[in-house]
Amino acid sequence: MDYCYIIGGIGFEFDIKKYLVEYSPYDVFHVDCNAFTIDEKHRFYFSKDNYTLPTDSRLISLSPSVDVYETNSEYIHVNKRFDEIEYTCTVVSPKNKPGGTFYFSTGDFDKLKVTTELFRSCDFLTSLLFYNAIILHCSFIICDGKAILFSAPSEGGKSTQASLWEKYQNAEIINGDRAVIKKESDGWYVYSLPFCGSSAICKNKSAKLKAIAFVNKSDINSVEKLNNGQKLSMIMQQINFENKKQDNFEKVMNLVDDLISTQKIIKLNCKIDKEATEVLRKELDSDG
Repeated sequence: MDYCYIIGGIGFEFDIKKYLVEYSPYDVFHVDCNAFTIDEKHRFYFSKDNYTLPTDSRLISLSPSVDVYETNSEYIHVNKRFDEIEYTCTVVSPKNKPGGTFYFSTGDFDKLKVTTELFRSCDFLTSLLFYNAIILHCSFIICDGKAILFSAPSEGGKSTQASLWEKYQNAEIINGDRAVIKKESDGWYVYSLPFCGSSAICKNKSAKLKAIAFVNKSDINSVEKLNNGQKLSMIMQQINFENKKQDNFEKVMNLVDDLISTQKIIKLNCKIDKEATEVLRKELDSDG
């Protein structure tokens, strides 16, 4: 059987022909493969053939669970472990085409049990980046039909501000920990993710981006303008990407450059009170 998902506005189809255990939160993003008509998508095939690393492959990352190689045209992920189960699964993805192929060593295909492993093995971050999407560590709310993101280090207050907006500004919390921000032809959009941290809030919704507010706990409520250098520094600290892949790094930097040049990105000095939401709301409403 096939497994199809739409995550971050991008389709993922796994042509596996095998039943796997699906567990939340990936279920929220599962779609009927018979109606899988999205244009921007990755299709992954499965093979039980033996795979041999090309002679021109270069090792660029090494870890207990996965080794990453590249050639001039491909990325190769040699997955060695998942949930303490040891096996060999090699995923080969072309650099200039979507999708790829899963290769399993003899007998190891039977050890594949859960859908979570599909996304880990296929290099989810690079798959998103292929279609101009990156992951930001943030709380994602929708208010008046637009996305507002609160970003900060762990325990920095982003979830608190999202909750205040839910209470005082009639906002809806979509994801409490991370979101996909994606450059489309008409601007930047925000999509929820299956990863929601301790908040346990994960809804399958999206909206056009209105603003990113970097939260700073303070004794006063105020909005602070940022120069492009400050925006770049703050964004780079809170996005997820694989910087060992040079092509990916360059693409991330180009996307971030567009993001900070075209979108509203500010610093929110704030207390835990209603006024904090009012100060930010006034700033955002001034933009129309």
